[in-house]
Amino acid sequence: MLCSVATWCACGGGSSSTPNTSVNPNLSHIKDRVFVSNYFSGNIQVVDATQNAISFTTIGSGAGASNMIPSPDKKTTLVINQTAGNITPISNATEFLVAGATTSIAIAGFTESVALASDNKTGYAAIRNFNNGVGVALGAVQKFDYTTGTVSSTIPVPAARWLALNHAGNKLLVMSDTTDTVMLIDLSATTPAPVALTATFSRPVAAFFSTDDSTAYVVNCGPECGGIQAGISEFTFSSNSITRTVNLSSARVATVNGTTMYVAGSPSGSGGTAQSVDLGAFTASAPVTIGNGQKYVIKNLASKVWIGSINCGAGGCLSLWDPSGTAVTVDDPVGGQASKGDVTGFDLITSSNRMFVAEGGELRVYDLNLKEEATNMDVVGRAYDVLYVPQ
Repeated sequence: MLCSVATWCACGGGSSSTPNTSVNPNLSHIKDRVFVSNYFSGNIQVVDATQNAISFTTIGSGAGASNMIPSPDKKTTLVINQTAGNITPISNATEFLVAGATTSIAIAGFTESVALASDNKTGYAAIRNFNNGVGVALGAVQKFDYTTGTVSSTIPVPAARWLALNHAGNKLLVMSDTTDTVMLIDLSATTPAPVALTATFSRPVAAFFSTDDSTAYVVNCGPECGGIQAGISEFTFSSNSITRTVNLSSARVATVNGTTMYVAGSPSGSGGTAQSVDLGAFTASAPVTIGNGQKYVIKNLASKVWIGSINCGAGGCLSLWDPSGTAVTVDDPVGGQASKGDVTGFDLITSSNRMFVAEGGELRVYDLNLKEEATNMDVVGRAYDVLYVPQ
């Protein structure tokens, strides 16, 4: 079994402030609960999944509240605040900051990749434009403790953009959008520092570790990201080399379920394709055509692969693929409708087998066949990410 260690407009405005209590004074008491990050208002809105209703409860986060990452034990939700350049750790039980934190975690700028260790307190953030000082290339990885809200160390890594952490928590892979190199940081070292893997990839954007951490499966974005060939490279640490490679039509985003990886992207930057990769046999299925746009989020939910895109033009940004065959449904506009806009987040409501989707800044509801329900919820601001957090 494999594990990802990675890893996402309506009107509104303003920025929320965190109430001065240890528990949200407007605690929702909602059992079937969904968190929705609001990019414009800078908070997390709590939604009742049973009633399809946005509650009055909001959780203070920060300017540009975007992607949400659950801790391994599912007790904490970490919110990346893009504009503020920090991370807010929220206790799911109290709907407030975790007990040991008094404010958001002051990482040094914008991040789009956070990796969490299995100890339920340690995290790492890639800061692509971190200023390391005069004459030193921009970029770093920062280590933080989200139970205390503190940053403990900074490791310079040029143009660090994407991270992958192994299960043991002692190897961190760092990828950039400017090179074909993957950097390895030995976190058990006295002074951790990046060392380049002795292998050439093709604009790597993600990586997944085998259960025993002996192997990393590196996702090569290829031509879409300025490289040569999209595909998956199997890197074996004992031999310090790429042992197998499978070429793909495109590979911008990926997710793993068991020993199967699902990958999607836009070949040469246009159109859209998706494929599955058998990581045992190291073979790929034939590509299927999906929606347009830059692929932003992918999840394997309810035995289907859900893919969200941004910048789709006149087409739909939400694609649904049944990997048991070639059936694909795209949420394209019909009957003179306009495109619903970017899809930046979604999650499965397991209690009712429905999908809540942040699409065009609104919160939309779909069944498992991508049929939209009439009970969509109007978000004042911009819905960015969705996380199912039942109590």
